[in-house]
Amino acid sequence: MKPRITYFDEYHTNGGWIWGVEADDSITGAPTVTQYRTNSNSEGLWIDGQQRLGTTQYRLDTDRKKARAQVYRQYVRNEGEL
Repeated sequence: MKPRITYFDEYHTNGGWIWGVEADDSITGAPTVTQYRTNSNSEGLWIDGQQRLGTTQYRLDTDRKKARAQVYRQYVRNEGEL
């Protein structure tokens, strides 16, 4: 299964994003949803609740359409590669 975005929403009332990407598990082959989020400034990257990239290493646009397009390019078109 090609990865797909299952949801994309505001994470904080003053900014930030949360989204899920569904893809096949590399070990079992079963579909799983991985949750990603940024902080309130749309910076940093948390994957399933653990911070993986710092605020200077990862940034999404504050505009919803542009941020979703960036997520699509990074996770769907590149099949889950950061």
